[in-house]
Amino acid sequence: MRHQSTHPSLALFAGLALAAASLTACATTGEAIDRFDQFTAQQEVDFTSYDAVYLAPVQVAEEITDRIDYRPRGATDRIRPLGERDIARNVERLTEEVSEDLAAVTTLVDAPGEGVLTIEITLTDLEAARPTLAELSQEPGLSLQSRALGGASADIVFKEGDKVLATAEDDYRDTDLRDANLGTFTTAYQFYARLGSKLADLVS
Repeated sequence: MRHQSTHPSLALFAGLALAAASLTACATTGEAIDRFDQFTAQQEVDFTSYDAVYLAPVQVAEEITDRIDYRPRGATDRIRPLGERDIARNVERLTEEVSEDLAAVTTLVDAPGEGVLTIEITLTDLEAARPTLAELSQEPGLSLQSRALGGASADIVFKEGDKVLATAEDDYRDTDLRDANLGTFTTAYQFYARLGSKLADLVS
């Protein structure tokens, strides 16, 4: 009975192809990581190796929720009030943007588990480019045409089960009032779109 043997050159070629694919994946992951403002990996991980992703419900930091119907303490108080509907609308928009981008490149599942990459997002800052209804109620003389530096920021945790793989921070906001967006939360919405794109690049 004859036994077929793999030609040494074919085995070498297969090994080189596998190594090249691995290096390409690492390079791609590295480029995607660099798009975040801060990224800290707890261990070496190839995010493209996950075939399924669970996007946990978006959380909101206390720094934001404490501003619900906040009453400014004088003219020098720079804390800007937010309404519950403002926050809910932004959480919904962030979830939609990230879910849509991730669904385009991977399989979204309904629960975490072994072999599933879990992405936890916490909205840590939210600033409107125009006065919110909560602000107008606290300052009736404030004009709807007033401009401010809008934007948002978020913390992201990447996990498999209970094991934390990496953490990231990301931020995007206006830097010049002359270029501030016309919509109340347009800059924040732009941030959510950018974040969704970065997360999709990371896992694809």
